Amino acid sequence: MRLFGTSGVRGTLDKLTPELALRLGMAFSTFVNGAVGVGRDTRFGSELLSLALMSGIMYVGNDVIYYGVTSTPSALHASKSLGLKGSAMVTGSHTPPEIHGILLFEGDTSELHGEHETMVERILSERSFHRADWRNVGQLSEEDPDRHYLEDLLEVEIEPRKLKVVVDGGHSPIVRALKGVFDALEFDYAVYNGKLDGTFPNRAPEPDENSLARLGAKVREEGADLGISFDGDGDRAIFVDEKGEVIPPDYLGTLLAMEYGKPGDVVVCPINTSRVVTLLADMGIRVVYTKIGPPAIVDALLKEGGLLGFEESGKYIWPDNLLYGDPLYTLIKLVNLAKRPSNLFKKFPKYFRKKKSYYCPDELKGEVLKRVRELTGQLDGSFSHVDGVRVDFREGWFLIRPSGTEPLFRLYAEAETPQALKRLFELGESLLKEALKVKGSACP
Repeated sequence: MRLFGTSGVRGTLDKLTPELALRLGMAFSTFVNGAVGVGRDTRFGSELLSLALMSGIMYVGNDVIYYGVTSTPSALHASKSLGLKGSAMVTGSHTPPEIHGILLFEGDTSELHGEHETMVERILSERSFHRADWRNVGQLSEEDPDRHYLEDLLEVEIEPRKLKVVVDGGHSPIVRALKGVFDALEFDYAVYNGKLDGTFPNRAPEPDENSLARLGAKVREEGADLGISFDGDGDRAIFVDEKGEVIPPDYLGTLLAMEYGKPGDVVVCPINTSRVVTLLADMGIRVVYTKIGPPAIVDALLKEGGLLGFEESGKYIWPDNLLYGDPLYTLIKLVNLAKRPSNLFKKFPKYFRKKKSYYCPDELKGEVLKRVRELTGQLDGSFSHVDGVRVDFREGWFLIRPSGTEPLFRLYAEAETPQALKRLFELGESLLKEALKVKGSACP
């Protein structure tokens, strides 16, 4: 039984049912064998899924500390402070409102990954749960996770600085913690889309081109120093500079590695990362490429003793803080550079990027990917099969890969000029569309 995708277990409520959540809670509780912290987002099905999940955890004898509606970083900081054996977040994260999800984390705050995912799936499939007798079922208590998040962030050394920030909260619970941090640091800030709403009425759970353009306009209107836009559960963020221009996460991750790293350090990023990271080689910093998603990134960070992991979606992972995305910690690291954001990237090369998604049923992804490999194998380029197929040429590259969280294939392309980007993207798209013409597919 394969349950886990790129990050956690996700699906609509006809797939991710309360029964599955109950059994997943029993399996995870059997695996960690200790107290678990549980939080959730505000999607319509998240409360019922969290109740089922917590029942499963307690049924096999482990306590639950319930965080209620909260952000994923808040939950992880709380579990870390409380010394819990594991954490769970019931959240669809950046996916559309009808998609729900359960993210499972180990005691070190890393997302369940690799062999441990397989172990939990095996426990669930074989129903080899621990059994608690009537005197030893787990107990339920409640805790405010934002308190722990605030305490941890305010322990980070920060240069005193007057800062004006515009925040697109994305209807995410992280806004609660953000206000506490910004008040303590005496930042001047304005928040919109700050009301919690699981239908995400004003913009999608994932920041997109339109919502970021609106944020950029507000930054200029307010004369702010910085803008920040969150995803649905607050583990990703996209930053905007004082000119209202989006700071590509690959560029920011590279900058932070350059500023805080030293020769011999290791930085980890997925295979869809911009060529801008090659700048790190000039500093003697080694880049390790992985599959897309936090589990793969964290696995490499732990093996390599890495300084920082990041991905183009806006997730930044600092192992000395959490083994998961934490935008507010990253914001403090950026603020400590004490320069206007636009000035930090003046010497960076300019690359042009584009990405697009294409529908494909989950059950056909394997066959489509096989066909993609056959078609791209005829090209005159260098290849990587770390995650999907990436083909590099002199002027740029494209990557075709199946999504691990949605019934989609994704196409990414990057090039040195708009003209080269157009050529590479059209080439990748033509190959992907041909591959999608598999027997029985509803793909276009």
